[in-house]
Amino acid sequence: MSTRTERLEVRLDPEHKQLIERAAAASGQVVSQFVVPLLVKRAESVLRRLERTVLAEKDRDAFFRILKSDEPPTPALKAAAKRRARKSRS
Repeated sequence: MSTRTERLEVRLDPEHKQLIERAAAASGQVVSQFVVPLLVKRAESVLRRLERTVLAEKDRDAFFRILKSDEPPTPALKAAAKRRARKSRS
């Protein structure tokens, strides 16, 4: 087990805090023991979803051709990148 030296502070509504504290106590855990595994699992899930992209063979080949090309990005590619960035932030 790793040494826990870092803190994460979160602001909550009083009702949410009480709910979490009650659930932790009901499960025989302190709040940190209760919430950390849930937060880690959710973070891993989000990152797996964002980091994994499966392309059809023709799309994969086109993707690698673009990466190897010296051509500047097209307006459509720039627009797609902007849409992806906005989606990632939300």
